[in-house]
Amino acid sequence: MFNRSNILLLPPAIIYGLFVRIKNLLYDLKLLPSYTIPVHSICIGNLVMGGAGKTPLTEYIITLLKENGFQPVLLSRGYGRKTHGLYEADENSNSEIIGDEPYQIYKKMKIPVFVSENRKKGVEEILKKYPETRIIILDDAFQHRQVSCGLNIVLNEYKNPMHLNFYLPYGSLRDSTASLRRADIIVISKTPDKTTAVDLRTYSKDIPLMAYQELYFSYIHYRPLYHLHNPEKKIITEKYLNVYTVVLVTGIANPEPAVTYLKEFAANLHHFPFPDHHHFIPKEWEDISRFYEKIENPNKIIVVTEKDSVRILKDELNVYLEKLPIFVLPIEIHFNGKDHLFNEKILNYVRRNKLYHKKYT
Repeated sequence: MFNRSNILLLPPAIIYGLFVRIKNLLYDLKLLPSYTIPVHSICIGNLVMGGAGKTPLTEYIITLLKENGFQPVLLSRGYGRKTHGLYEADENSNSEIIGDEPYQIYKKMKIPVFVSENRKKGVEEILKKYPETRIIILDDAFQHRQVSCGLNIVLNEYKNPMHLNFYLPYGSLRDSTASLRRADIIVISKTPDKTTAVDLRTYSKDIPLMAYQELYFSYIHYRPLYHLHNPEKKIITEKYLNVYTVVLVTGIANPEPAVTYLKEFAANLHHFPFPDHHHFIPKEWEDISRFYEKIENPNKIIVVTEKDSVRILKDELNVYLEKLPIFVLPIEIHFNGKDHLFNEKILNYVRRNKLYHKKYT
């Protein structure tokens, strides 16, 4: 949470924090303009850099809306892509064009997906091309106050509490914790399975909730591994992974939960960690392939996360991917018995005729 090894990062962090507070004050005083989205809009964001679990929550909400007869549209910045400007996902898209999270959601959720650094321009394009749109989900837009959403959800990873953090680059805060008052829902993500009710109550005391806010704890649930090129071919982790040596390849912000989960069931685990949103090159997969071939156990597989699976699907890697047994580790979230409460909060919002109400002063 803090880069205590380099105290020289503290002064620029203080300056950054001052800039953030001034920016927010200007928006609060309406001295900077904010575009109010004219349809139902759900913003999913976080105050801390990286690894909060926005993508699984986004997929959860999209699935919930689709199951209840709604057709949302996703708008994302498309972080990590090699392009700039406004794009709509189509059959020619890939992770380098629109970013790995938007591409994953486009392939998996089958909804319209747009990417744009300018959220206002993105919303306007969505409503121009799909004028029947009634719900827009904005990924990672909470700190971008040029647009104002109807329902704001802020995530924070359980093991990285924001109230014990500090501003970038000394810490990993990218927005003031005072901004939390703009949230309608706060989700503490990646809650350990063995957390007790007492642990949750103690944790909750450090999060000062406003009267209009609700707090939820979300938990990770991994589904059976499926083959990258043949999704019907699956391995039920809890039953059959115990005979396998697993080579885990990750390019995500926090691979620890996946590592912990696979270690529990695999015969052996070898981890190749890469930076978040990493664009893999042939030399890296050549090294992984060479390491894999040296493993003596005949029962051996390579495992990647869903986010990484869309990033490795490119022509220059096919020579390695086609000859390796690569399996994908899919992830879901749940709210440990409180799913129905969270679901009703989302559905009650999108069912309203009146879109906006003043939540705070």
